This record gives sequence, structure tokens and C-alpha cells, in this order.
Amino acid sequence: PANDAGAYDAAVRVLAQTGQDGLAMSAVQKASALAGPSLQGQRSLGNLKATLAAAQADRMRQAGQFAPAFDLLQAAWNDAPGNEEILSALARLYQSGGLNAQAAQTFRMLLAQKPADRDAMVGLIDTASASGDTDTARAVAQQAIQTHPADYRVYMAAARMAQTRGSDGDAARYLKTARALYMRETGMAPGAVMANGNPFAAAPQSANPFRAMAAPQPVNPFALGSNPAALPAPYAPPMGFAPQQPAGSAYAPPTPAAMPAYPPAPGYATAGLPGMAAPAPYYGDPAVGMANLPADPVLAEIDRQLQQSAEESGPRVDVDTGYRSRSGETGLSKLREMTGGASLSAPVAGGRAGIKATAVVLDSGRPTGSGLARFGTNATPEAQGIVDEQPSQLADAETQHQSGVAVTASYVSKLLKLEAGVTPLGFPKEHVTGRIELTPRLSTNATARIWADRKPVTDSIIAYAGTDDPRSGAFWGAVMKSGGGLSLSYDRNGNGVYADGSFYHYDGTAVRDNDSVEINAGGYLRAWQNARSGVSVGFNVNYQNYDNNQNYFTYGHGGYFSPQSFLSVNFPIRYWTNDGPMSIQASVAPGYQSYDQQGEPVYPTEPGAQGVLDFLKSQNSDVRSSYDSISKTGFGLSASGAISYRVSPNTRLGGELNINTFGEYKEFKTLIGLKQNIGGN
Repeated sequence: PANDAGAYDAAVRVLAQTGQDGLAMSAVQKASALAGPSLQGQRSLGNLKATLAAAQADRMRQAGQFAPAFDLLQAAWNDAPGNEEILSALARLYQSGGLNAQAAQTFRMLLAQKPADRDAMVGLIDTASASGDTDTARAVAQQAIQTHPADYRVYMAAARMAQTRGSDGDAARYLKTARALYMRETGMAPGAVMANGNPFAAAPQSANPFRAMAAPQPVNPFALGSNPAALPAPYAPPMGFAPQQPAGSAYAPPTPAAMPAYPPAPGYATAGLPGMAAPAPYYGDPAVGMANLPADPVLAEIDRQLQQSAEESGPRVDVDTGYRSRSGETGLSKLREMTGGASLSAPVAGGRAGIKATAVVLDSGRPTGSGLARFGTNATPEAQGIVDEQPSQLADAETQHQSGVAVTASYVSKLLKLEAGVTPLGFPKEHVTGRIELTPRLSTNATARIWADRKPVTDSIIAYAGTDDPRSGAFWGAVMKSGGGLSLSYDRNGNGVYADGSFYHYDGTAVRDNDSVEINAGGYLRAWQNARSGVSVGFNVNYQNYDNNQNYFTYGHGGYFSPQSFLSVNFPIRYWTNDGPMSIQASVAPGYQSYDQQGEPVYPTEPGAQGVLDFLKSQNSDVRSSYDSISKTGFGLSASGAISYRVSPNTRLGGELNINTFGEYKEFKTLIGLKQNIGGN
């Protein structure tokens, strides 16, 4: 029989780690009877309780029960202050709960007691990197590699750190070393994969690595001998504490960047899609299809990260084609747009530099009937005909059609985004475009975004390209918006809130200047999630205000939706899934909107022509010399879907579909894109 409390250590450890808490508690109670009042005995008893508490807390953590796990560890700490297992379990709990700064501090405390502890080093690398302390993460990674030069787990942690910094080349080198070390450790031949998912295929036939080992003897916790050396080896700590995916943890598969979850991009009116950024081809989570991955889970994870690093560390070609259809009046607000783009990018200074050319074709049809009378300066002959009680002599307009090629150069990193370019060359008037955006991380969970840009308004042909007056031949339109904004967001475990505000100034040729203010805010909750799929629900409130109403098509108006007040409330529901080579996103956001547009003169920039209309109005009240004010309230809906399929390790095909009814017009968008990495891994 055991004669001191410490002899129960191995038994309690094995029973606790296998979930046999009842037997483990019985062993602790037996040890308590042997501990006695001595300091050594009470310390041994406290360590046994700490071992059991750490194992129980780990199971609670993996089940998402963070608060009970914390309470349990805190109580155990009072019995065994300074216990390494309590520290380790607490650090893992902080990490899984998204409290990376606290996790990093706890891993530091653990390393102060055990400077060479591999798992604590790996944990500190991950949590320091996640909390923005890149200097500490880099220093600990170098120290871990020196201390454990043949451990693949250390190199995987270093690779994750490099990916966080945006250094994909370094990440790829670390991952290749990790792969080689893992294959050497497991006895796999270089390049070997488990054929057909057979875990025995990598070893020679009839080679049993356990045959030469002595069979382990079962442990009877109620008949322990006095020789602790005869007990099984103590339980080894779990392999690293790098990102996991327990229920309720912060390590769920991310929402693909091509479909921002929250917050919506500013500029509802000009984008035509409240809450939706300008579309880009959706390629899903950068992961290799399961058919191309080794069946071994560690090799699969290394290869997945290698593929991701290869995509970001090498040259890449992207091509896409899109179609946009906007409801409205033929020749005026109605718009059909076709685009085709090609870009080439390569890694530069921790980010990607690239150049893109986008062919744009716009078509609105030919203004006729009453629409022709509200186009250019045709309102004047219409008014004269009404006064003279004669048919109006309107000037026929050409079909509204424009085409050109826009060119943009860009640099994008995790912190900084720079763009410079021109509106489509071939349009009647060309403008310089640009954007600068900073996305600093304020804390582990909080992020800010600050931007300033100048870009075209794309609501109509008049707004985007401009056109000629059919009577005078004078050009008007081609509206640009210049301004910027600030956005703040907070996300923890897939739940978060956000708010942003922006200000823009609008100017164009022979068009009245305008200013706008937009405020956008909301929140979201993770409603359901497993290892491959998830659902989130949320709410969004958007308010916009423009100084004047430019939503008309006579000379001097810009032809873009610019309400004097716009308020929408919607409730986004988003679903995502990543299943092997295929990734799917879908969202729907029903809600309500209310807006009003003030009345405006027919010719806001031409006092002489407007004076003529006012005089004719005094002669006959049927003459239109100004536009009436409008207010509307009703239901709105935006919906989107995206799919991505990995055709090969270096090629992905993606597509998007978007529908939106918020604002004055209904808009439909589609986009299909191909992403091709140059070279291979």
C-alpha cells in the first residue's frame, strides 16, 4: 500500500485525463488520509487536487464552459499556489476564450518556472502574436527553435506567427521544416501520404513499432505499492496549445474576406447595395481540397497552411467578369453594366503589390417619351410647347452607351492599403482615383479602420461617365466623391459590434456640388457553428444625409440617389460552410427603410435657363419648372450568395450573386472570377 500522498500522483493523473473523475477523487481522498499536517504532505495533496482540477477545466474549456472552468482553477490555485498545471490550464482557458493578452501573461509565468517548456513556448508565440505583441512572439519563436530544434510543433507555431505578420515567405520555410521533422518523427518516407486514408500504409508491412515494447500493466488505484517507479509514466501534456476549435472557442474558421461579415461598407447610395461592399470574386477559405491532402491530420494541417502561404508568397493572376443590372427609366436611371478585369500581383514588403485593368461597358438605352423631356435641356422646349399649346419640339438623344478601361495600381498589407488609378480610359472625361486605408488593431478584440479616398459615383451613366445635352451639345455629369471615414469594431468569439461614420464631397462637370454624411452601426451573434459551418444573426442601422437632391437627369443634376434623409434597419442572417475544396456563403437581410428627397429646380446650375422655365410656369401652371419632393417608407431586402471551388492546388474558381432593393432602385449583380497562382509549392 502507498505510504505517502505523492505516490497517488500517477494514478490521479491517468484517471483525471481519461475522465474518470469519481475514481480520481477516491484516490485524492485516500491520499488525503496519508498527507498529514506536514508541509510536504499538504503540498503533495494540493498538487493532486490541482492535477484533477486542471483536467476537469480542460474538458469544460473544450465544451465552451469558460466561466465554470475559471472558477474551478481559481479554487484549485488557492490550495496549490504556483502549481504549473493550474497555470498551464489557465493559460489554455484564456487562449480559447480569446483573452490572448491574459493568456500570454500566464504563459510567461509558466515559463518563469519551466524555461524550456515547449508547450508554454508555443502558447506564448500564438497568444503574443494574436494580441499584437509581435516582438515577443518573434523572440520566443527564436528561443523555442534553439531549445527544441527538432520539434515540428515549434516550427508550426513560428509559421503561424509569420503569417500573422504578413511574412508568408518565412511561414512557408517554417512549414516545410515542420513537415520534414514530422515525417522523420513518425517514420514516414519523404513525400509519403496515407493511401486511401490507411494509417498503416506509411510503415513497412508487418512492422509493428509496439511489438518490442513491454505491455503496460493496468493501474489499480486502490492497491498502490510503495515504489512510485513501478507506476506508468506521468501523463504528458497535450501537443501544443495552438489554435483549436472547441465549441465556443475563438478559433472557428474565419468568414472569408471576400464577403465581409460586418460591418457593411459605407456608401449605400453610391454603391447601390446597402451594407454590401463592391463585389469581388469570392474564392472561399484558402484551403486545399480534402482529396489533395494527406489523411494524417497533422500533415493535412501543415499542407493546408503551406498552400495558404504559397498563395500569398508568390505571384498571382486574377481574372473576373461581372454584370450589374439596375432598375429605372430607360435612358435615365436604368443601367446595365458589364465588366471584365485582369490583375497581376506579387508579394512586396510584407504585403502584395499589383496592377489591375478593368474593361467597363455601360448601357442605359435611349431616352424617349416623357423621359426625353426630363433629359438635358429638353425641359425648355417641353415647357414652350405647353404654353403655346403646340407639340413640344424635343431634341432626340443618342443611345446612352459608354465603354472604357480603368487601370489601378495597389499595395495591400494587414495594416495598410494604397490604391491609385484612373476612371475608365475611353469615357468622355477621365479622373484620377485613389485610396489610403489604415487598419490598426487596438486590442486583441478591437480593430479600427481609417480611410480617405476619391472614386467615381456609379449610379447611372450621367453620374459615372457623363453625357452630352442633345440640344446644346454641352457635356455634364462624371461625378466624383472625395472624403473618408472612421470605423471601429469589436469581435469576441464570433460575436461583436461595430460603428462607422463617413463624410464625402461630390463634384462633377456642370453639376451642383454636394456633401453627404453617413453613420452605420450594428451587432451580430454566432447562432450556431460546428467545425465546417456556421450561422450568424445580427442587426444593422444606417443613416444618410445629403445637402441637396441630385437624383434627376436634366442639365445640372448628377443622376445619383442623394436623399436628404435615409434610414434603414435590417437584420442580416449569414451562413457559411467550408467542405473540402468547396466553400459556400449565403446571406439575407430583410428590413425596413424610410427616405425623403426634397424638391429641386430643373436646372440647378443654370440660372438663365431656370429663369425661362419659371417665367413659362407663370404663364401656364402645367409647366414643370421644379421637381416635387418625395418621401417613401417600406420593406427592403438584400441577399447574396457566393461559392468557391478549388480546381487544383493553384487554381480556384469563384462566383457571387447579389440582389438589393434598399434605396430607390432594385439592383442585381453577378460576378465570376478565376484565381491562378503562378508556380507551385
